[in-house]
Amino acid sequence: MMRAPSVGEITRNRRHGTAFRRNAHRTGGLRGTARRRTMCSASRIVSHIVFPVLFAVFFSSALLLLPVTAARTATLQSVYDAAGPQGEYTKYLQLDGGATYTGGLTIPEGDIVCIKGNGTTIDLQTSTIQILGKGLKLDVDHCIIKNGGLASAGYTQGALSFVGSSGNVINNTFYGNTLGIRIYSTGPGAVTVMNNIIVWNSLSGLLCQIGNEPQVSYNDSWANGSYNYLVDCG
Repeated sequence: MMRAPSVGEITRNRRHGTAFRRNAHRTGGLRGTARRRTMCSASRIVSHIVFPVLFAVFFSSALLLLPVTAARTATLQSVYDAAGPQGEYTKYLQLDGGATYTGGLTIPEGDIVCIKGNGTTIDLQTSTIQILGKGLKLDVDHCIIKNGGLASAGYTQGALSFVGSSGNVINNTFYGNTLGIRIYSTGPGAVTVMNNIIVWNSLSGLLCQIGNEPQVSYNDSWANGSYNYLVDCG
């Protein structure tokens, strides 16, 4: 026959149950806090690692889809051959400022030529732009002209050469040539050289023959071999 619990036992059981429930509540609370901390840590991992990686993959894929435009190159001779007349000029060369043109050019007898550079680069590759003969004219503006002239040619070849002709050389840059501008047998004042930058040419920036001096104004010429401006008295 079962014995009825005493008042003391009931009190102890109640206390034990209350303590158990308190411990369970505390334990559950700690476990809940641990779960929340774990979730926060996971969120940080996603935001600091996963999202940047996904963005980098997406951005790289987008870059692969962008069109790639190669810099355009052409020979100066080919542009000259294709050029037509405009105004006073029998050949009007309108160059693309975003392109690079290579090689030199010899203006044939009878042509009046304009080279409109639009800031483009002409890499002469040791060649020259030259105009030879009476009655010919060459105007050059807004070109960057480099690597002109053979070292072995010395003072007989410039990046830009006028012999017995006339013209205007305005708003250009000449650098890294053996000789920047060469002017011979033109007559005094037949060539105008104005607002140009002429630098780092190994022999001279500008060479002219005595009695054939050009009209020179507002040019920046420095660090050109032995001479920035040289007059040949021979």
